[in-house]
Amino acid sequence: MKARLCVGNYATNAYCFESLGLMVYCMEELAYCLKQHAFLLGTEIMNDELLHFIGSDCQVPDLARELYPMVHQKGTLSDFVTSILDYVGFFEEAEVREIEDAVRLGSGLTDYEKKKRQADHLMEKKKYHAAIEAYDKLIEEMGEEAERDTKKASFVADLYFNRGVVYAHMFLYKHAAASFRISYDWKKDPETIKNYFLARRMELPQQEYVALMAKHPECYEISMQIEKNMQEVGEQWNTSESGMGLENMRSWRMTGDNHKYYSECDQMINMIQEEYRNYI
Repeated sequence: MKARLCVGNYATNAYCFESLGLMVYCMEELAYCLKQHAFLLGTEIMNDELLHFIGSDCQVPDLARELYPMVHQKGTLSDFVTSILDYVGFFEEAEVREIEDAVRLGSGLTDYEKKKRQADHLMEKKKYHAAIEAYDKLIEEMGEEAERDTKKASFVADLYFNRGVVYAHMFLYKHAAASFRISYDWKKDPETIKNYFLARRMELPQQEYVALMAKHPECYEISMQIEKNMQEVGEQWNTSESGMGLENMRSWRMTGDNHKYYSECDQMINMIQEEYRNYI
């Protein structure tokens, strides 16, 4: 971990991001807030109040002067945010560029679309519990609006679909299937119903799954495609590094080669622990 000097002073009076419901007291908190909510930022943050907070409350007048033309000559939101991040120096260059891209992607989107992007980003970063919470909150916010608006109904269907994907990544196939089913009820997308039956295929014992598909003869082609996909995934796993590693472990366990067996166990545990740390 690198040590970094703090920029400016710790303010007596906080600056409030009303659209985010957050308050910050120093430049580092400001930078962290901009990073964490990059997908939700709008041009409303480019205002004289924030310039006063930076220049007077935090005593960083040079940055305030640099930002002033962007506020009053309508500079871009991404340039405004990255100027703050670059000056504070709290994040690595690659991370700042990633934040810049996120801000740029969020420009011009509705609040709902921004929040969906943030939830999608959480899913991509494997922050699964946070992603589920974000999707659920957004679905609740849209409420009855979606029932009266076809475009919003399609948007809600996408939210349920993505929530199903997250549950599938968590191996919670029953919840995944329920999400895919609701998504299909909102928008009759063939890919969604395929994912619904695939989740049921992973959830149910073989006999129960066969009985389920027998009730849906219209989905025969889908069931055949699912079985083909399952076979392909199985073959890919058997030839993958992880699959062959497990097969070696079985072999070492059977032959009594405890040194190799426990050494491989330790490596796998360390890898899983590291992945877990990155997810939190």
